[in-house]
Amino acid sequence: MYVSQLLAGVVTKVSHGKRTNVKVPFPAGVAVDPYDGKVYVSAWSIADRDGTVLEGRKTPGGQVWKIIGF
Repeated sequence: MYVSQLLAGVVTKVSHGKRTNVKVPFPAGVAVDPYDGKVYVSAWSIADRDGTVLEGRKTPGGQVWKIIGF
């Protein structure tokens, strides 16, 4: 099971009672490729495609990240 924790800034994998966290800025959707098991997550999901201003700094636009070694 994969859990996207938007405000905590992590994606958590729960497997056989063990949790593994990966830091991802403002993660939202998580997808797993059914053929090779690669995990993809949307990062900066609160930003529009050109980014947004958050706490006085411009963020990147929304992105899709591949999590390696998860």
